[in-house]
Amino acid sequence: MVNDAPANAPQPIELDDIQGLVVSSFAHLQCVAYSLLRVVDGPRACAWLAEQLPLITPATEKKEGWCLNIAFTLEGLAALGVDNESLATFPLAMQNGGMASERRSRILGDRDHNAPTVWEWGGPDTPPVHVLVMIFGEDDATRDRQLVAFLPDAKDGLEEVLTLKAGRQPDSREHFGFADGVGQPVIAGSGRESTQQKRTGHHTSIAAGEFILG
Repeated sequence: MVNDAPANAPQPIELDDIQGLVVSSFAHLQCVAYSLLRVVDGPRACAWLAEQLPLITPATEKKEGWCLNIAFTLEGLAALGVDNESLATFPLAMQNGGMASERRSRILGDRDHNAPTVWEWGGPDTPPVHVLVMIFGEDDATRDRQLVAFLPDAKDGLEEVLTLKAGRQPDSREHFGFADGVGQPVIAGSGRESTQQKRTGHHTSIAAGEFILG
């Protein structure tokens, strides 16, 4: 078989082992809920996460109606039992306190009334956030129905810190007021270059290692 791919073409990434939000903005789903959770029992939380694994939307699938993705903080991975040797392989920004660290606050200009010490969540004086459950829905009712179905509680080893809800505005602007998806980068090897080119008239390919570990 003749391989017609250019010699410097990026290797295809394993989309079936990557969560959908990494390569897609889920533009067909207008509403989202972000549930911030704290691990109170590591083994129980791991068991709950294992049950959710078949329901997580991978990058190979455009699921209609609703999607589920889950993210973790470094402290959350530690609370779930990930060993220190593995945690040390994560980016320094994640290891060094994230956005609430003194160095990152200085870079971002988070001072005075924007300082981490006055944040409602994610700051040094607020309950820790370990897990983020993201539920995307085609409308408010769908999102809220799935949120009730999947939000864990103490029996699952997790405790809700806060749940935030958001939605895209009628003019396609997201809830911060920016036009959504215009600058969406394309991960090299994802096969999304032509889609982004067609949608926006341009695409910027970024090496997969900038987004995906391993």
